[in-house]
Amino acid sequence: MRRFRNRLCLFLSLLLILPAFFPSRGSAASVEELVKGMSLRDKLSQMMVLTITGWESETTPADRQKKQTIPLTLMNSPLRSFLRDWHIGGVLLYDLNIRTAEQTLQLTLDIQKANHQYSPVPLLFAADQEGGSVSRLNFGTAGPGNMALAATGNTDTVRKMAAVHASELAALGIQADLAPVADVNSRPGDPVIGVRAFSDDPALAASMAVAFLRGLHEKNVIATLKHFPGYGNAVTDGSAGFPVADRTLEEMKKSELVPFQAAIQEGADMIMTAHVQYPQLEKGTCVSASTGEKICLPATMSPAILQDILRKEMGFQGVIVSGSLDADVIRKNIAGSDLLPLLINAGVNMILLPGITGPSDMEKIRKMLDEAVRLAEKGIISRDRIDESVGRILLLKKKYGILDQTSFEMNDEKRHTLKSIGSRENLGVAWRAAADGLTILKNENRTLPFQVSERSEVLILFSDSCANRAATAELAVSAMKKAGKLPERLTVRTMVHSRGNTEECLEAARQASHVLLIYRTYNLDCLNPRTQDGFSSEAFDTVMETIHREGRTVALISCQLPYDAARFPEADAIMLCYGSSPMRELPQETGPDSAFMPNLPAAICAVFGAENAGGKLPVSIPALDLTTFRLRNDILYARQVR
Repeated sequence: MRRFRNRLCLFLSLLLILPAFFPSRGSAASVEELVKGMSLRDKLSQMMVLTITGWESETTPADRQKKQTIPLTLMNSPLRSFLRDWHIGGVLLYDLNIRTAEQTLQLTLDIQKANHQYSPVPLLFAADQEGGSVSRLNFGTAGPGNMALAATGNTDTVRKMAAVHASELAALGIQADLAPVADVNSRPGDPVIGVRAFSDDPALAASMAVAFLRGLHEKNVIATLKHFPGYGNAVTDGSAGFPVADRTLEEMKKSELVPFQAAIQEGADMIMTAHVQYPQLEKGTCVSASTGEKICLPATMSPAILQDILRKEMGFQGVIVSGSLDADVIRKNIAGSDLLPLLINAGVNMILLPGITGPSDMEKIRKMLDEAVRLAEKGIISRDRIDESVGRILLLKKKYGILDQTSFEMNDEKRHTLKSIGSRENLGVAWRAAADGLTILKNENRTLPFQVSERSEVLILFSDSCANRAATAELAVSAMKKAGKLPERLTVRTMVHSRGNTEECLEAARQASHVLLIYRTYNLDCLNPRTQDGFSSEAFDTVMETIHREGRTVALISCQLPYDAARFPEADAIMLCYGSSPMRELPQETGPDSAFMPNLPAAICAVFGAENAGGKLPVSIPALDLTTFRLRNDILYARQVR
């Protein structure tokens, strides 16, 4: 009788949330029929998202003992067999799967076609296309990333950039973006998220996350807010290695939860969980597989966080997707037999399975799913939770037209759509966003823009931490000369500092009429000259001291975390671009098979006056103790975007 009441309540709750998904569509019957026709095995399968990054391959047919793992970019027979046996809900693609536009589209079509032979429910394809440093497409428009977008202060710019991401994903057959990041970056001293976050201000992060969501939805791509309930205040000293955020619910309602609540009110359909412990929110424990000790349940496995807070208090009715189970803290602490029961019983609807690189991994996944079916049959995994999850997943697929897909053949129309990827229009949106986000923190003695002539000699010196970005400067200078924005005979020398060439860098700085330093901070060790990550900072100190003795000025570009602005107070001018990547081509030359992240080239153009830096600081930058090289509590540069 109790089970009947539970199932009746579940059925009624699904009926209640239907209008939120389909205000004008009578789709309840088709979804209900699909659920009724599924076996327990099929229902559990629908909750699983498969990831196959590579596959073992013999180097030659004659020598089967020598094997190598190569990226999975084509459909193969083991994957086909898996789809026959397990009617999974989705596939997550990584950059290893994504080589060219046509190859990627062919891969998604072939996997969908194989699945269609065995299952009536098409797959949900997803990718982490946040923009900036987390961009899975190896071509097209990576864009400037979240903090750079927030520095524009313009939600319409964010919406347009997200729409570009969505249009390029959709052309490849990818229906869900595991973005935007909605974390509030409130701990600069432990930057787990860093420039992937919009801001350290909850209201600003919320407005930007909502704008990103709108851009994805405009192109009928599912947005996935992450990482609930937020990494921003987490420190990496939790039990068994988990990050921990020792925050009360009331504190979080004023900070971490603000962007998620705003997105839910805007109509968010998917939210991804964080592998973070919140001891004041979840008192439940499990036993660590590596230490045998009791540890606090992370948010990914927390009924209190996912059910009591996200569902009941915040009113989220969409699909909860787990963070990746490939995370080290999950692998080390949660035994295979405990993993799926903890996730499903806590209320996770779709599960990002551990990655597969060959037959042995595939066999582990098969055993994991077999065990899950057995545990569900015994009641250890809640069948009500399974039914609820499948209902939500199918409603989501129906809303975005995925259930209606039946044609998975490559054709001219689909190939034509690929031409929009990396189009001049899309690249222009990214370039404008990057330029509008460039932030000049200081500009003393008229250092910027550089005033150069045919006789000028400019040194662009990169720190060791961004050595592979040096070609970006050469490309930017070449493009400016080609456009007539720099003198053709201007001499620009590009160098990278290393442990063995400090004197050579100093001599080049003495000879140059203008010096531009480019530094990349990706963790706080980069600010300390006594560390492996930060040794170039001492050389930069020496360069600035030398140039100043000669009565000249030095400019600096911070091309990742902005906190290095506090490390170099002697720089006459400081510009922030909030991200960078190695570049092969610039907008007027690039095509759909070359990823484009324009932050650094736009910044270099701005140094020479070929672009206007119009951004404002979206985070506060603490002062730095230049003895211990640790951030202080007082603010050196206050947040400017409101």
